[in-house]
Amino acid sequence: IQSRLAQLSDEARDLLGLDEAQLLERSSLDKRWSVVHPDGTPFELETLPVPTAIRERREVRGVLMGVYRPRYDDRVWIIVNALPAFSADGSVKNVICTLTNISHENADKRELQTLSVALAHAVETRTVELSRANEALKESESNYRAVIRAMAEGVAIHAADGSITSANPAAEQILGLTLAQLQNRH
Repeated sequence: IQSRLAQLSDEARDLLGLDEAQLLERSSLDKRWSVVHPDGTPFELETLPVPTAIRERREVRGVLMGVYRPRYDDRVWIIVNALPAFSADGSVKNVICTLTNISHENADKRELQTLSVALAHAVETRTVELSRANEALKESESNYRAVIRAMAEGVAIHAADGSITSANPAAEQILGLTLAQLQNRH
């Protein structure tokens, strides 16, 4: 199936990154389009929208494809619809294609993925930092408790309401009460 590009809007020419002469010398089967699926695998030429519409004599809608643009040296992501028009004898006279540029949506998705990776990295880094801080706090707390337990002076720790929440062994000995008896006393 050989199909030539006959008429293109200015928007289509700009979207595809070629001038009119360059476009008119290409067919829809031209390998220079370097058309790929979203996963990066190349399209088989016979599965492209225009040849499919001609061969199967039906509309082909919503085909997502990446097309290489030489003018910009990049790939544009488009959704293609191919609608065959028939002659009086029933043969395919031409195929009308619509191209919808969705590159900005893909760019937004790529940016979102980049931000997601950056966020995941930041969360991982912060988690490691918090883990280290928790370990340091536990060690400091353990040292604090060891010092309080070893003191000869009695130490009682009070809550905001004045009740005793904790006491060291020296306080228990000085007061003659166990920690359980001291707790919740004012």
